[in-house]
Formats: sequence, structure tokens, C-alpha cells
Amino acid sequence: AVVEKAVRELMATQDANGYIGTYQDENHLGDWDIWGRKYVMLGLLAYYDQTGDRTLMTGLTTDTNNFANSVFPSTLEMASRLIEAGAERNRILNSLYNCYRENRIRLMGYMLGENLTITPDGVACMILDKAIQERFGFIRGEAEGFVNMPLAIREVRMSILLTEDDGLFRVSIRSKEGTSANTYAKEYFHGGGHELAAGGKLFFPGDIPEAGDAQAYILNTSSKFFRR
Repeated sequence: AVVEKAVRELMATQDANGYIGTYQDENHLGDWDIWGRKYVMLGLLAYYDQTGDRTLMTGLTTDTNNFANSVFPSTLEMASRLIEAGAERNRILNSLYNCYRENRIRLMGYMLGENLTITPDGVACMILDKAIQERFGFIRGEAEGFVNMPLAIREVRMSILLTEDDGLFRVSIRSKEGTSANTYAKEYFHGGGHELAAGGKLFFPGDIPEAGDAQAYILNTSSKFFRR
């Protein structure tokens, strides 16, 4: 009963974007976050071995972005065991990815169609400022996955999403092989993470005078980054 209670409380901490771990938002993908995620998964796998609780498939799917990020051999082992035990993966996927609010889809279309800029160096940038958030009734977590989409463009080497908060932008960075999202985040956004997935913050005033200077900052720093 104690272990079951602990697992339920752990699962209840899962963010809207699927994250289950021990770090605050600003430190996701930084420091020892991925190491912590690994042991969360190992703990849940051990729990499943003892109980056969199939609801763990939902948490596993969302925490790994549908097995696109932070995947270890133990992650796939756990998924395999859950499917063998009868976890209804198709139903889970439908409830997770086909039940968004209309606002999210319209926001996605606007960000990709009207907001996206691509630099000559192949850096895609989208800025989700407060005006856009208000216009689309943005709820935290609804931009999850947006940053990955420009990477489908052949010429794009790195993709950046800035989401405005009070006095700062939360920065998500994704890149293709050969371009270090981690290094760029460390050098210009007080952050870090993995080679192809990183995050950080852009402060205003501080790093830039005001929020409206964010795009110029991206253009300047990415140009320096690719010309070293």
C-alpha cells in the first residue's frame, strides 16, 4: 500500500507536457535531469514487475514524447512488458494526441504559418509572446512539440521556440545531428541539456533590453554560433 501510494503521488506530479522527474521547469534537460528520469523509469518498471499496473503506459508514453526522447533500453523493455500485459496502446495514443483543444491547433497553424522565421544559417525561430498567448487563450503545455516541427524542413539545422513569461522567455532548442543544441543553450541561454535537445532562459532586461528584442538576439547569437 505504501509503494502504491508513492507511485500514484509520483504520477500525479506529471506535467502537462508529459514530464515526470525531480527538476523544476527551467532545469529540464539540464544538470542531472536525464539521469533522474532514467531512475524514475526504472522505479516504475520495478513497480510494474510486482503489480502489473497497465496505467503506467500512459505516463511512459508522455514522458518520452511518444518514445522520441530520453529513451533507454529499460524504457523499451518496460513498454514491451506493458503491451504484452494488455496495455491498449492505440486507445492511449488517441486520448493523448487526438484530444487537443481547437485553440492549440489554430495556434500551431499561426506559429508555423505567420510566426516562423528561418535564418540564412538554417535556424528556425518561433516566438510565443504574451500577445499571442492571449489571442489564442494559451494554456501552459499546449505548445509542447512545436519546436520539433521546423526540423522537418531540409534546410533547418536548429529550431528554437521562445515562450514569454514574466521577465523572461523560456527557451526550447532542438537540432539535427552535427549541430549542438546543448552548446548553444549553455553559451547564450543560461541552460543546457542534450546534444540535440536543450533548454534555457532569455532574460529581459538583462540579456536583452525588452521582449521585442528577442528575435534580433536569436539572429545575432546564432550567426556567431555558426561562424566560429
